Amino acid sequence: MGGRFTLEDGIAVGGVATVYLGRDEVLGRPVAVKILHPGFGDSDLTSRFEREGGTAAKLSHANIVQVYDAGKETDDGRETSYIVMEYVSGGDLGGFMEERGPLPEAEPSRIGSDLAAGLAHAHDRGVVHRDIKPQNVLMDERGRPKLTDFGIAHALDETRTTRTGSYLGTTLYSSPEQLQGETVTAKSDVYSLGATLYEAAVGEPMFEGGVFRVASQHIHDAPVPPTERGADITPEMERLILACLAKNPDERPDAAELRESLGRLSAEDGGASGTAPGGSRVKLAGAAVALLLLGATVMLGAASLLGLGEPGSQAEQGEMEGREAPAEQERASLQEPTEDAEGSANEGSANEGSANEGSASDSLTEEAAAGTVAAMYLSVVREDYEGSYEFLSEGYRQREFPTRGDWEENFSDLRAITFTETPTARISGDGEAVVTGETATITNGGEATSESGAWNLVSEGGEWKIDDMDIRERDRAGDEV
Repeated sequence: MGGRFTLEDGIAVGGVATVYLGRDEVLGRPVAVKILHPGFGDSDLTSRFEREGGTAAKLSHANIVQVYDAGKETDDGRETSYIVMEYVSGGDLGGFMEERGPLPEAEPSRIGSDLAAGLAHAHDRGVVHRDIKPQNVLMDERGRPKLTDFGIAHALDETRTTRTGSYLGTTLYSSPEQLQGETVTAKSDVYSLGATLYEAAVGEPMFEGGVFRVASQHIHDAPVPPTERGADITPEMERLILACLAKNPDERPDAAELRESLGRLSAEDGGASGTAPGGSRVKLAGAAVALLLLGATVMLGAASLLGLGEPGSQAEQGEMEGREAPAEQERASLQEPTEDAEGSANEGSANEGSANEGSASDSLTEEAAAGTVAAMYLSVVREDYEGSYEFLSEGYRQREFPTRGDWEENFSDLRAITFTETPTARISGDGEAVVTGETATITNGGEATSESGAWNLVSEGGEWKIDDMDIRERDRAGDEV
């Protein structure tokens, strides 16, 4: 199709279209190809399908399924419309919840923060999704949610509007104004996201019954607070969900406000966090970093610590001095670092709790080298640029960052950073080590990149210091560029 896309296997069949796993023969990557069923001709459905391609193609965000191409093919004299999209391999949020039941405390805030970020991006560009629901949230292999199916979305500045008395969307997640045929706005998407997060937390939809009963409840009835139905969430998370579900759109937060609030909760629940320059959130694989700061010998598991993947399938549990680290100790170390640990970051000392704990003979280990890199980023996360600067060697400072201001400027456009492959180290020579790892970053402009990092370390004063950093962006195929 389109001279470059080959269809391989069917993924899903719906009432109006079939989705295939395909391959982009030019770039050598998998794609998803949605093909409208033949026979719809010039119907409104065809127009909506074609509009989906145009609407989604102008959105570029890490939490929105990217559209690569759209067009028409003629087969046996029939013209068929198609859309080529990013292939997302992890299934949808509905299936994710079916497998796991009610999601634990950190998951709804993490997923909600990412989805709100995608919605904020769309809303800033005048696009309302109009059909947010678990089935329209795809999960990638890292557990990151992505919004899909903008088939009934339309730009706010378009003259086409839904007729009064008609509605497009799914009743279980639709806003009161949408169900009553009133004007649908960006705040309608926020309501639907709130209904989706409610179900994620409780394990069941907010309202149940026939279509008309559910619609009536959305319009007239206040939802039962999620915790009264057994949800394992904090009072603040419950407050945010219920705020999204306000009957009056003016009383709901907008997507950008929701993203900030949920991002803060997600960082508190699931990892070490801080505020990047400009007030943006930054998040690292916190438990792994914190345990390293405490001088622990650990097997790092960034994916599970961020709530990604099946439990135990992508990460090992932390071990401290040969013992399994209690979950309570991990959580305490994330949120309330010991005075010694913070002091070591600020002063570069070898106090108890330092990433480079112990004598010179046992502080120059591979674990300590990986811990130095992780501890440096944890200091950046906290906006402790003075502390993070202390992890650099004297030579590296003189060559690249003569002042702390030069070092801080290095992170001026950073909004978020996550270790997607936990840093590992090898000692490459006498007093030298190399740490490698994979990171995913988001800039203040919303651009998301995957990067491959190598950090060269040298021994100074019996401690590892970062002497050089080689960070290379990866393209969509995973190759360094």
